[in-house]
Order: sequence, then C-alpha cells, then structure tokens
Amino acid sequence: MKVPVILVLAATVVQIVLADTPLPVDWSASQQVSVDQRSELLKQALTAVEAAGYSIPSNMTAKAEFLPERDSEPFQEVFFTLQGPSGKLWVRCLYPIRKWLKLYRDWEATSVAEKSGEAFARRLADAREEHPTTEYSQLLDRLAEHPRREAETRARSLAGSVGGVDLTGWQCVSWSFDGGQWVFHFQPFFAGHRLKIDSVNVRLSDAGDLKLCEYHNTMLESLPAYDRVPDVIDQAKAQGLADKYLKQYYRRRDRPSLTFSTNTLEVVRPNYYFTNKYDEKGNWLTNWPRWSWTAQYERNFSTNCFTISGTPVWIYVDAETGEMLGGTE
Repeated sequence: MKVPVILVLAATVVQIVLADTPLPVDWSASQQVSVDQRSELLKQALTAVEAAGYSIPSNMTAKAEFLPERDSEPFQEVFFTLQGPSGKLWVRCLYPIRKWLKLYRDWEATSVAEKSGEAFARRLADAREEHPTTEYSQLLDRLAEHPRREAETRARSLAGSVGGVDLTGWQCVSWSFDGGQWVFHFQPFFAGHRLKIDSVNVRLSDAGDLKLCEYHNTMLESLPAYDRVPDVIDQAKAQGLADKYLKQYYRRRDRPSLTFSTNTLEVVRPNYYFTNKYDEKGNWLTNWPRWSWTAQYERNFSTNCFTISGTPVWIYVDAETGEMLGGTE
C-alpha cells in the first residue's frame, strides 16, 4: 500500500472536535481481530490522532483493514482510514498490540496550495542566487515560517505525545525541507555509537503551528539496554573481513563500481543479506541486535561525460566474532 503524497497548507487544515461518543468503525475487512483487540487498537490509533492535534467529528466514518504478514514487512497490521468532510487521516498499528505506529494524512490538493509551494521554491532559488556563499540551512531558517531548531524540538515532543517514544539519547541523523514540510529522522545512540536498529521519522507542516503531517515509529520491541561497549576486533581486521565478504557475496559485475569509504562501529539487526541464508519460510534470517563494524562502499558509475553516484553498499561484520551479518544496498 503506497503512502499518498502529502500536501499541506494552513488554510486547508480544519480543526475537528473530538466526538464524545465512540467512533463507529467498519471492521468487515478485519475479521481476524478479536473484539477486545479491536477496542485496544482503535484506542491506540485515536490517542495518537488526538495527541497530534487532530480530532474526529461525529460524522466521520472509519474503516479498519487487516494486513497480513508480507515479505517486505514481516508483521501484521491494522490500517485505519478515517474519512471526514475535510480530508483523511490514516493510522497503521501492529497486530497484536506492539510499539510500532504510523500516522499520516492527506488533504485535498488545491491550486492555492500548489501556488504556495511554487512561490516558496522561487523565493528559495532567488535567495540562493543572491547569497551563493550562505549555507542552505541558514537560508531556510530565514525564509521558513519556523526555523529548523524550533521544528526539531516540536518533532521530538510529538514523538513522545503521539508515539510514546522518549527521544532522550537519540540524535537527529538527517533532516530536510520538502514541499513546505520539515522532515526529521531520529535514531538512538549509546556511548557515541549509532544503534541502527530503530528510528522515528517525523514530518511537520512549516505553515501555521507545525502541524504533524506524518509520524512513523519503527520500534517493534524495546531497545536493548547497554552498560558498556564490548571488546571488539580491530577495525583494520574488520575492514579486511568486509572486503573479503564483498568479494565472496556481492555481484561480480557491480564490484568495480564500489569504493571503500568508512568503517563504523554501531549496532545493527543482522539480516544475512547477500549470503542467501533463509529460514524455513523463505525469509531472510534475523536475529537480536548485534555490535557490528559496518563498512560503507560508495557506488559510482562513470561515463565519458560524467560520474553518477548511486546508493552506497553496507557490509555488516560482527564486531566480536567477525561473522558476516548481512548488509544493505
């Protein structure tokens, strides 16, 4: 199921009053979910909606759809579609109840919203041309209604109120400004090392009061508690093992385009990608989070005229045993 394009404008946002009576929900597409679990899932969804600053009118309709386990997302979900006169809200919850939660919305596109987005893009382009030596982030802060630091603080607050995730100890590992929205990607850290096992992504409308456009918490279970960084193999040895595994498992035809970049100590969830290790259901094996030396290889494709940079390739090497844990590309 594809996430719809989100277009946001303050003038299109209609404040909705939360109904005193329970929201009627069509559960016909979710017969697998028990009555008790339906109540808990709906409560989780509505709590997130209200915490985000949205609420639900008595004339809004709702439908719950059960999404069974899929190869790309190995868990089951209940997908709520809340339809009202001013637009839609979607909330996705894990079934049975777990920490994972996603909330997003889509208001009807209007010519006013499109013109507003175009106008901001033109102002930003003009500012970059007029101030070529000024950093992009500084130009954004000047032109946006809310500066990035204010938006990030709001995003962290919403992570707690909407998803119940305390981002203390988490860092903003990337941010962007896209279509009038501030976009933040947070991940947890321990002793300066990234725990690349969970993340929280937040989109906020720059217009108005930094309204939540999308919230996605990937946590499937509680984060492991660490009290120390374990004794690990030497970084140079880990790099040698990563080079060995790359030659052993990665596609021969694509190897010439890869150049080693960095080797970082972090925590990952082993996926045994590249090694073709599968369980009895044909899914890649996964395991409890492990400390990993993660080698990054840049992928560049050169032609006679220019060089194209593609998505990097990562190789996970168990930091304590040297085992190949998988990777991504």
